[in-house]
Amino acid sequence: MNREFNQIYTKFIHSLNKSGRKKKASSIMKQVLLEIRSLASREEVESIVTKGVTNIKPLVHLKSVRIAGVSYKIPYEIDENKQYRTAIKWIVQGNSKSKHVNDASRIAQEIFKASKSQGTLIKKKEEIHKMSEQNRAYLHYRW
Repeated sequence: MNREFNQIYTKFIHSLNKSGRKKKASSIMKQVLLEIRSLASREEVESIVTKGVTNIKPLVHLKSVRIAGVSYKIPYEIDENKQYRTAIKWIVQGNSKSKHVNDASRIAQEIFKASKSQGTLIKKKEEIHKMSEQNRAYLHYRW
């Protein structure tokens, strides 16, 4: 296993961890990896997970700043650790309208779609990047 995959794996377990049930979170993550293995034909699971999360992670974050009664959404560049956390949070929260039975299959589907540069999370990332491009004029309000 490579270092980047290990980081992503542990971040997934931490984000899936609810009420201190780390064993349950790690079993969900193992189910996710098995599900991805069944979806993928020849690719390695590690590369699919790494590629999927890397495709989703946003480069910028929009913050609302209120100046003289007007709210502006100002783009901020975020560090790599926050990029991974945001991408994993999006995957775990996922699409509530999804018709998958359990969390593991839903998360596996999202990661698999993201590795192919498809899905709602890719659109969400592109939308944030587009909004930050439009609001580039407000960069001078950062402090």
